[in-house]
Amino acid sequence: MVLFVRWTLPLLVLLTACQPGKRPVAKSILLHCADSLLYVSPRQVVAMTAQADLLPAAEADSLRLLMGKAWYLTGDGQRAALLFDSLWRAPGVPAGIRAQACFELAMGAYYQAHHPRCLHLVDSLAALPVVAHDSLLQGWMQWLRGKVWRVKGDFVRSQHCFYLARQQAVASGDHRLLVSVLLSMGKNALVEGNKRLAIDHYLEAYRQCALLNNPLLTGDVCNHLGSYYLLTNDPVRALGYHRQALAYRRLPAVPDEVGQSYINLGKCYLALQRTDSAEICFNQALAQFEHSGYMKGMVKTLTSLGQLHLQQHQHSLAHEVLLRAGHIARQSGYRLGMAETLLALGDYYRAVRLPRQAIVTYRKALGTIDASGFHDWLANVYQGMYLAAVDMGDMAGALNYHVHLLDAERQRLNVETNRQVSAVMLDFDFERQENVNRLLRKDLQMAAVEMRRNRWMMAFAVVAVLLVSVVCWIIYSRLRFREKAHRRLTALNDRVQQQNQELTQVNDRLNRVLRDKDKLFSIISHELRNPLFWFKNLTGMLSRSHASMSPDKLQRSMASLNESAQNVYHLMDNLLYWSRSQLNRIEPHMAPLRVDELLGGVLSLFSHVWEPRGLTVSVALLPHVGITADADLMACVFRNLLSNAVKFTPPGGHIRVSLCRIGSGVEVVIADNGPGLPEALLHEGIAGEVISQPGLLNEVGAGLGLRLCREFVAMHGGRLSFERADGGGTVARVAIDDLSASCSTIAQPGD
Repeated sequence: MVLFVRWTLPLLVLLTACQPGKRPVAKSILLHCADSLLYVSPRQVVAMTAQADLLPAAEADSLRLLMGKAWYLTGDGQRAALLFDSLWRAPGVPAGIRAQACFELAMGAYYQAHHPRCLHLVDSLAALPVVAHDSLLQGWMQWLRGKVWRVKGDFVRSQHCFYLARQQAVASGDHRLLVSVLLSMGKNALVEGNKRLAIDHYLEAYRQCALLNNPLLTGDVCNHLGSYYLLTNDPVRALGYHRQALAYRRLPAVPDEVGQSYINLGKCYLALQRTDSAEICFNQALAQFEHSGYMKGMVKTLTSLGQLHLQQHQHSLAHEVLLRAGHIARQSGYRLGMAETLLALGDYYRAVRLPRQAIVTYRKALGTIDASGFHDWLANVYQGMYLAAVDMGDMAGALNYHVHLLDAERQRLNVETNRQVSAVMLDFDFERQENVNRLLRKDLQMAAVEMRRNRWMMAFAVVAVLLVSVVCWIIYSRLRFREKAHRRLTALNDRVQQQNQELTQVNDRLNRVLRDKDKLFSIISHELRNPLFWFKNLTGMLSRSHASMSPDKLQRSMASLNESAQNVYHLMDNLLYWSRSQLNRIEPHMAPLRVDELLGGVLSLFSHVWEPRGLTVSVALLPHVGITADADLMACVFRNLLSNAVKFTPPGGHIRVSLCRIGSGVEVVIADNGPGLPEALLHEGIAGEVISQPGLLNEVGAGLGLRLCREFVAMHGGRLSFERADGGGTVARVAIDDLSASCSTIAQPGD
């Protein structure tokens, strides 16, 4: 598989790029190959940089980012830092590439032990807008912050950062970040003495590695497991895990990771009293760290070499190595390394019989330990100070240091007790888990048998369900068909009922029209026959005996003839308007109209009627009052109202006609002092019923006048009302709201 990844994929890229029209496919394959080879064979990724001309600018930046990571993994950290810095500062680089380049710069600063610069780069990265929407990059930033705070000795803040990073890793689903965070949290738990929690984190990280093809990450997990077993005094088991870690890390050949494995192997050999093998491993680690410039690793390696030389009584060589380690630790700000180096230097000064210098060095180590918060070495420091004070003969100081030593030993004993309890609990948990696993395997076997037995039952159930489904579908289809038919019949029934209602309405209208027709024929046959009969008799009498009549009698006969003709004309006019209204053939022709002039014309028509009866007519018309109305219809209204007033006013009576303004309209009032209409007839007249009542001189009408008046006034949006006068008589009021003109003067009433 490794050989396929290293050689077959690049060959596929070159063969695809050589074919015409396949360059876009080659671009995609090239980026995929580089990303797949990064943690498997970074040197192969470096060799693929010659293919960068296949890519456009944006994809070339992505490949350059991968090249920088590959250079860093192969130990060329300076070249990688220059490339990342150019990507970070270049203006035309996409925001996502710039953010990843800044993070790689921060990682490089961490491994170079430039912790302030690392935190500064992380803060600059957090200020980028693109980071706010990238939960994965936020998780890597929190993880890096946690590692920096752990080096500085702030384990509380470090643990908080790791917790946030784990949340981001779970949210984004990135297994590589999750494994890195779990390893860091396990290391923190191991430093705090919680071995049970540490091994839980390590085992979870080991399970997550099974989902990845990342030898470096798998090597890190084995490395942490080896460190755990070395701390629990199991160097043989630790040696096996560290050898596995070295095998995984040699595959991509990353100097820093390989050097760390050599350090851990050296510590295992040192615990097994194999000093020669330990020295070889430490020298291999130092060579790897010097090649990559990893200062933290150099401090750890040099300190381990110094301690080894002290055990071999090579004091001058140990002093030289420890001074170099202390210088690098101070230069990089690595507090834990400074404390460990100072402790080893104190042991050196005590070994060469320089107790005062040893006490001074131990005190410096004590101050560094207090600043870092890592108290596991306090007992070693106080023990060295106690032995140095004894060598000096300072028994009081030795007693004081011995008291502190006992306190530190008590604290370390408590921590160790917790560690041993954790180990026992861990072994118990492992054994219990193994028993549970054994029971689970048996359950799985029984479940497999049960599953095979249930397959036939399931097949039978599926067939039964299908049959029931078919039957249900058939029943549902028939019910649905019936429901559709019922809805259709209901709709047809509703339509028939609606048509029946429409036919009933048409029938009612037809019956009403027939009644109106019969009424019209009745009016024409009865009402028109009497006036014509009297008109015929008068004209016959005048034609036969006009020569023998006195002038007075002749005048009265001529007045009767004129009145009879006037009644016939008025009756015919009302019949014509009524028939037109019944046939809906009246369409008002609205035009500006002078109401005072219209009333004056109507009054002039009736002047010869009231004079023989001795009627007095008072007229009060507001001049220049205009409305928008149909002149013929309004004249018909006024003629009918004035005719009724004349018909029901006794001889010598009084009729009053007035025109005035009311609000935004006009009102015409025609009042008489006759007996007045009964209350029931007033309401019927307002309702528009046909009323025929003989006049005071037995004048007979058709009974259509008031109905025509109501309809014509309604066509103009007006109101027609009747009321009883206080002194007797009837008052008819016509109110029209459409006022278009008015005058400021009021006419004087006249007869």
